[in-house]
Amino acid sequence: MTSPDNNLEFLIAKATDPFTTDANQHSEYVSRICAQIEEDFEGPFVAMKLLSYKMLSPNQHESLHSLEVMEAVVNRGGLRCANELGKYKFLNQFIRLLSSKYQGNQTAENVKKKAIELLYAWSQSFRHLDKLRQVYESLKKEKIIESDPLLNNVNIPKLNTREQRVCALADEEKEKLLSQLLKSKNPDDLQAANRMIKTMVRTEENKFETEKKRNELMETSKTKSGLLSDLMNAAEQDTRSADITLMYELFESLIQLRPKLFHLAAEAAEKNDERMAEILALNDDLNQVVQRYKGNFEEYVTEQRKKVGEHVHVNNAQMTEPCLIDGFDDNDTKMKDITDKISATKVTNDPQSSSDISELLDFSMPSTSNKVTGSQQSLKTNQDDLESLLSSTPSVTVQKSENNHTAENDNFLLKDVHINLDLITFLSNQLVVFCDKPVVKGILYLIKPNTPINDSIVCALATLTFTSTQSLSNVTLYLSSKSPLVTYRNVDVQKHTIAAINPLKPIPTINQVFLLLPLAQGLSNIELEYQLTSDAFNYTGSFTLQI
Repeated sequence: MTSPDNNLEFLIAKATDPFTTDANQHSEYVSRICAQIEEDFEGPFVAMKLLSYKMLSPNQHESLHSLEVMEAVVNRGGLRCANELGKYKFLNQFIRLLSSKYQGNQTAENVKKKAIELLYAWSQSFRHLDKLRQVYESLKKEKIIESDPLLNNVNIPKLNTREQRVCALADEEKEKLLSQLLKSKNPDDLQAANRMIKTMVRTEENKFETEKKRNELMETSKTKSGLLSDLMNAAEQDTRSADITLMYELFESLIQLRPKLFHLAAEAAEKNDERMAEILALNDDLNQVVQRYKGNFEEYVTEQRKKVGEHVHVNNAQMTEPCLIDGFDDNDTKMKDITDKISATKVTNDPQSSSDISELLDFSMPSTSNKVTGSQQSLKTNQDDLESLLSSTPSVTVQKSENNHTAENDNFLLKDVHINLDLITFLSNQLVVFCDKPVVKGILYLIKPNTPINDSIVCALATLTFTSTQSLSNVTLYLSSKSPLVTYRNVDVQKHTIAAINPLKPIPTINQVFLLLPLAQGLSNIELEYQLTSDAFNYTGSFTLQI
């Protein structure tokens, strides 16, 4: 059991005492702190946590002593202490110390200078700590740090090569076990080490995927809340210019996002996540926008939708094709049978059927949970099926790719837009040749419908001209935006078969309407991708559209 005199809390309190003037005594306490950290498994976590709190002391001498002890601990403690620097909870203490939004105005200049020097030195030394580098760059971007401090190389701690290789291993027990297994000459130990490495890689990949989905959800919430707020601001100035449909769709989308954000906040609170404050702020913004809509616009929007409901119904009926979830052609017999059965039974009692677009797409993804516990014979059959799928025609792969694109793009804001090609105007000099191949040429024209639609929607017409001497079937064009700030929709066409070229007849063409809706202001150039496929070819590429 640790004696009271060797307790970390006691040693740190003595080392950071603002009334300690004896340099030798101060140095002795720092050495004892480093020795205690080496013996205690949780020493780095406890020490850095205590020092980060003492760093915010209103007494500048105590704050400065805390930073000096922190520097010594990191320099002597190696990787175990350095890994604590890459945690947001620790870095947030530096933000509070330096930013004028918190207590930056009360922090002494010599304390600020020391804190900035430490952040810079650590960011140069421990480059594998992405969060540390991000926080330092953010402080520079906000002009809290005006320029990099001038430091000697002696003041910048160094990690050896081995420490940098194993920096991702948070659990030291696993690190030791893995090292022993890799040194062993027993084949079973080497296989166990291989399984352990694969497990660690999968764990990191799952963390990355979870973080990616969370970032996308937070960005979507921020963008849609801001867009609805802008629309309400414009409607307050002039109700005649209000886009009723877009406001209603955004409101419904935010209602669906609200429980997801709440779930994220609950998870962050349970895990003591550093981003909990950011999630709660987004949730507050979303709730304020929703409450403002309910209080000022919901009744008005409901009345306007009732007035134009009959007109909207007619427009929906006139749409040439619905947006297909699975990417099947309307001529596909199986898909037609499925849709006929759904129309006949009119199943509407599933409360989850309309809660989320991603849930609508789940039926097209094969479930694997029921196949894991099969016998060796079923496993062999599954492997044979996989081989047959991998050796099938390219068109199957294309359809799968299309399904992924469709699932990723949330185009509900454009689903009710109908463009009559007989009532359009081509914008002069607004065309892009996005595909120029031996048998097909693709041109994208910007058009303006003569019927009223939302001014924010960008309308385009993709025209494909074919010069193939052979007939083509299953011709499909899919356009998509690279930017998550642009939602889009491909209006499907009925024509997917092209006859061979005949010099005595007009060149065969396919026209397809493509709709875009930028969710942020100031977008002038949109990066687009295309995928043009048939039974005879598969072309992909990217291009830039100026709007």
